[in-house]
Amino acid sequence: MGNILLGLVPALMWGLQPLVMQKIGGKATNQQMGMSMGTLLFSVGVLLFHQPAEWNANLIIASLLCGIFWSFGQINQIKSFHIIGVSRAMPISTGTQLLGTTLVGVLYFREWTQAMQFILGTQVSHTKFGR
Repeated sequence: MGNILLGLVPALMWGLQPLVMQKIGGKATNQQMGMSMGTLLFSVGVLLFHQPAEWNANLIIASLLCGIFWSFGQINQIKSFHIIGVSRAMPISTGTQLLGTTLVGVLYFREWTQAMQFILGTQVSHTKFGR
């Protein structure tokens, strides 16, 4: 039970993050810097307790690419909070994350291998979003 609760902490904090940022205020660049610094400190803390099995160029390059794409997405999300507001931007952001995660799982990781998985996966999307 403790592991499940621990796993829910990032989701809770990620959901509260835009509300806290809007309440604190500041320019989008300042908010991005705060998010990046917080993420860096948290990452260093995790690194102290959990070292990778081996350090290699692929690990470092993949980490840098993930950080670049995360920063790009985060700065645009923060800008959208200022432009259309948190209550309108968060559902769009959450929906595209769910759709993107599903597509990466299906296309890149090949998680759907049977016809029934495709039928059910596309049917759920159709009934949920198609009407």
